[in-house]
Amino acid sequence: MTVVRVIVLSILLCIASLGNLACTYNGTIREDFHQQAAGFGGKLPLKVAVVADPTIKTYVFHASGHGFTQHIAVHPGLINATAAELRELFDQVRVVDQPEQATEEELLGFVRLSTRTLRNASFGVMDVYSYRLLLSIYDHDRNLVVERQHSGEIRPAERPGATGVAAFMLGATLGLSAPISLPIMNYSTGAHKKELLEDSLHEALRAISSDMRNDRRLLAYGGISNEGAQQAAARAIMLFLTPTK
Repeated sequence: MTVVRVIVLSILLCIASLGNLACTYNGTIREDFHQQAAGFGGKLPLKVAVVADPTIKTYVFHASGHGFTQHIAVHPGLINATAAELRELFDQVRVVDQPEQATEEELLGFVRLSTRTLRNASFGVMDVYSYRLLLSIYDHDRNLVVERQHSGEIRPAERPGATGVAAFMLGATLGLSAPISLPIMNYSTGAHKKELLEDSLHEALRAISSDMRNDRRLLAYGGISNEGAQQAAARAIMLFLTPTK
């Protein structure tokens, strides 16, 4: 029996005998996966409410390959991460479920994530996904103040973590270890993709925050000139680099 036939047989066993329990991974990104760096420069004297609306609360990253599927939810981790990053830009940031709850904030923040499959997995070829993170800041009249996005690719490794060991067991036993090996393989693959998604979102938020920091429309809304913001950032950097006695 060839290796390909063993894998095909194993997948069929997974679908027919074990069902979704072994073939499907359901996970959620960590609530505190994003650790923002200490910001340089002054914050804008504005209050922002990040809206955790149903669109982002229910968003799930779907992936699949080699007979397995992975579903990774992003709430509340993505909203928490967005609020944490914006706290480096604005004086006050809090999370609300509806825009109407932002009674004291001047601005509303909405975050959107989209993903799609660029390449499906096949034997010897790993799946590839694209992502796009969009952050929009509106005033209470829903006039757009600033909007930034960041996009990239999610490229899983060929055999992450315990997947390689489980795959070896599966081949060595000619598929007989499927009840043990397949759940291990799928869980390891799902956990790996969740980690890659967290890393991608972290990178995207940092890039968006950096772009927003010197946005002229946002600075004007906060009553700060671009030159003033740059001078404040320079002073903070010099203070950071100056050795203490």
